[in-house]
Amino acid sequence: MLSATVAQLRRMVKGKPVVSCVLASLTLGASLILLWHQYGLDGPLVLPMATLSGLLSQPIEAAEAIHDLLDTEMLVRTPGRSLVNQKAVHFGPFSMTVPEEDPVAGETWTMTVQCDDAIRGRSECPSSYFVHLRGPTLVTISPRMEIYHHDADNGRTEIPITIPQAGQYEVWVWPEWANTGECPADQGETFGHRPAVRGSGETIVKVSPGKPVVDHVKDCTSGEYESDLPGRWVSIAHINPRYQDAPWVQSHITRSTYGSPLADSLHGGIPDYIYLPYRCKRPALDYSLLVGEIKSMRHVVYIGDSILRTTFCSHLQSELLGGISGDCMYSDDLKGYHLSAKGFTYDLPPDDPRGHVRFSQRFIAQDINAVKEIDGLHDYAEPVTHVIVNVGMWYGYDTPDEYASNVNIVLEQLLESFGQHVSITWLHSVSVSPPIFCYDFIKRLHLRQQGDYAKMTINAFRDRHPTVNVREVDTFPIVDARPETSSDGRHWVQEGDLPDLAERPMVGRADHAVMEIVYGAWLEDDLDRFRWGSISV
Repeated sequence: MLSATVAQLRRMVKGKPVVSCVLASLTLGASLILLWHQYGLDGPLVLPMATLSGLLSQPIEAAEAIHDLLDTEMLVRTPGRSLVNQKAVHFGPFSMTVPEEDPVAGETWTMTVQCDDAIRGRSECPSSYFVHLRGPTLVTISPRMEIYHHDADNGRTEIPITIPQAGQYEVWVWPEWANTGECPADQGETFGHRPAVRGSGETIVKVSPGKPVVDHVKDCTSGEYESDLPGRWVSIAHINPRYQDAPWVQSHITRSTYGSPLADSLHGGIPDYIYLPYRCKRPALDYSLLVGEIKSMRHVVYIGDSILRTTFCSHLQSELLGGISGDCMYSDDLKGYHLSAKGFTYDLPPDDPRGHVRFSQRFIAQDINAVKEIDGLHDYAEPVTHVIVNVGMWYGYDTPDEYASNVNIVLEQLLESFGQHVSITWLHSVSVSPPIFCYDFIKRLHLRQQGDYAKMTINAFRDRHPTVNVREVDTFPIVDARPETSSDGRHWVQEGDLPDLAERPMVGRADHAVMEIVYGAWLEDDLDRFRWGSISV
């Protein structure tokens, strides 16, 4: 509530009609008056009339914790032939078995995958699988190898599964060759033709209620972003009708239903999901609104490989400028597009003293020393204020020490180039989607481990530089739970002409969730600085 109030107080300088009022007799009024005087403001509390009516129409003590956000009795099926490609279906020589009795939410049960006799004891019979369950929430089983119990002689793999939320779930399973270089010989197939385990999309597991899942519906504030903010993917169609009119729900529905009819989960399309923290709720990503509200933002830099290039061009620029233009226009040219620096400016309203915000992207993949090229960003008039950085996917062969060293090189170079005032957000390595393609050395197992190595390195970096604002976002579980939102198994944003949106209309959804965290945290940081007077409106 207070974070929203700060933003409302900030907007009072916009010249809207205002009314003086006395609210001291109300709990809400007391909070506002306290906040008013915290900013050193004197005189009567003056609020825009629209703000006042909105505040007085709200219950003074709104319920913050709920147990029934989702309708767990509803069954929503995935249309089309395959989850990861609406134009294809392909089952391989594997079958699944699930318990006959309904498992209980929060309790562990075992699923079995059996290789056919033709591949039993051979490399084509994998020791692990990509297991994905779709119902009121999404659950993808971790690639940590110690949880899989594989018997190579009989070709059977037992997989422990725990689903926290009750409901009816589709089961989707694909083979996953977890070790380096273990893709099958018929690797030439592309775009959605990895063989699924028989029964995928057809098998339903009904999970009985267990311990209630608690959701908090208060606004997310800076305190929530100071540590890991656990969350999960929630089905829009399963949200209880009593909550669907909430502004944060409506904002997500609006974003979800924009575009291809196939992606409209409320009208028979593919079921769509939104990523929600447990501890708080935030509205859907709105770049233009957030850039306008984050008053300290002058120059935002994206540093990393093609994962960040695609989100920079295909989401950020596209939404802020109404399309893709300039050096973000896609081409197959390695130096002219894939590796080249990119940038644009976004003009702000005339009453914003910043005038505009600059956005830049610099490519770093296998040559970690290329991070030194960011020094050229000093040539711009706008000081770098915010950085999003990631390296990882192309370091699949690295040892933990080697990867940790690369992370440290990048972070130290950022400080040397931009100083200690810059806000740094480190994105841990994303997942890959084995249902779409099998990559020789880019494996979920390695990418999951990289997040662990990076976390230790970042903690050590914070100890050395306690005044630097460094936030980490664990992107792996967010994208790992949305295989149908990947364009080619590696990217979570559409780039170029493939894939056809009729094949995968959900491409981009997981990326939106990641950036909601990044930009939402920056906004709350900004509101905190405004609250304590370190920045002005």
